[in-house]
Amino acid sequence: SFDDGPDRRWTPKILDVLKEKNVPGIFFVIGDQANRAPDLLKREYNEGHEIGNHTFTHPPFDDISRTQLKWELNLTQRLIESTLGVKSLLFRPPYGIDHQPEYAEEVAQLPYPQELGYIIVGQRIDPDDWRMTEEKKQRPAEEIADDVVRQAKNGNVVLLHDGGGERAQTVAALPLIIDKLRAKGYQFVSVADLLGKQRADLMLPLTFRERLAARADGFIFGIFQWSRFAIATVFIL
Repeated sequence: SFDDGPDRRWTPKILDVLKEKNVPGIFFVIGDQANRAPDLLKREYNEGHEIGNHTFTHPPFDDISRTQLKWELNLTQRLIESTLGVKSLLFRPPYGIDHQPEYAEEVAQLPYPQELGYIIVGQRIDPDDWRMTEEKKQRPAEEIADDVVRQAKNGNVVLLHDGGGERAQTVAALPLIIDKLRAKGYQFVSVADLLGKQRADLMLPLTFRERLAARADGFIFGIFQWSRFAIATVFIL
C-alpha cells in the first residue's frame, strides 16, 4: 500500500515497478494531490490497482473536528468519483494512528468513518520509508527492504509512500521487497482478495444520479485547480 500521493515524480516509477513485477497495489490518495494529478489517479485505477481515501489535506487526525473530517472525506470521495466514475469504500487515516495509537484521542475519530460506510485499511508492516537520517537523506533501499522482510512474519499489509517528500529509496526498495518476499514464498494480493471480494465491491460504480453529480463536481474541481494555477502565475509574474 502507498500513502500520500499521487506525486508526479515518484508515483509513475512505482507504477512501473508494480506493472513489471505484476503486483497489485492500493493507493491511499490525498485529495488535494490527486486534484493536481488526475491523470496519475486514472493510471492507478486503469492498471488494476485499488484507490483509497486518505483525506483531502492530510490533517492531524486527532486534532480535527467531526465536521472537518466529514469535509475531508467527502471532498476526496467526490474527486475520486468525478475522476474515475466510481466511489471508494476504502479509507486510511493520516499518520498511521490506526495501528500505532499512543493515546485515546488518536482513535476517538475512527468509528466516524465507519459510520459513513468506509472500511478502514490498516497496516502492520511499516519500514518507516519516510524517515530521514541525520544527513537529511532517506533510509537506504536495502535497509527498507530488509525491514519489511523482517516484519512480514505471517503476512500483512505493507506501508510505503509514493508522495510527501523524497521517495527515491522507496522506489529502489520496492523491487527488492517484492523479490525478497517472493523468494520466501509470500504472494501479493489486493485488499479485495483479503476480504474475499472483487474490486468492484469496494470501488462501486456510480448510479445515474451520482454520475450527473460527479460531472458537476469535476467541473468545480477543474475551476479550483485552474484558479490555483492562475493565482500562482500572478504571484510569479
